[in-house]
Amino acid sequence: MTVGGLAEAKVQASAAAPSAEAMALTRRYIAAMRMEQSMKPMMLSMVDAMIEQQAQRYPNLNDDQRKRLAGAVMAAVEDVYNNGLMARIADKMAPGMATVYSVDELKALVAFYESPIGQGIIEKMPALGQISGRAIMELLPEMQNDLQSRIVKNVEALNLGK
Repeated sequence: MTVGGLAEAKVQASAAAPSAEAMALTRRYIAAMRMEQSMKPMMLSMVDAMIEQQAQRYPNLNDDQRKRLAGAVMAAVEDVYNNGLMARIADKMAPGMATVYSVDELKALVAFYESPIGQGIIEKMPALGQISGRAIMELLPEMQNDLQSRIVKNVEALNLGK
């Protein structure tokens, strides 16, 4: 069994509905993590790449058109984000988190992230999010090309057309 298969088996094995205590602890954990605040800078750090992606569709843009395109992309990102995206993500994640982590693990996570040190780390998350978002967007084209060539190589080795 692969690592992914083992993880999936563990999730399926614990797929029973989480207890009320686990859900309450998970909600406290999510609140202490301040996901909405923490994730916004990472999301915004990807805007430049989104603008570039859209600009490729319109290769002859002048400076004014490019500025308006950037504004349109930024407005769309802000709309999605301000429309409760992170709250919806947290709502979807909470039951899974409450089943993956034990009650004792959730208690420890809550205790840590509600503590001054935990909150200090949360305060630094936006800066880390910007750094990681830029790194991901910088490496994404290379990773996609590498992955595509590996997929082609592996599929061609199957000789499916013969």
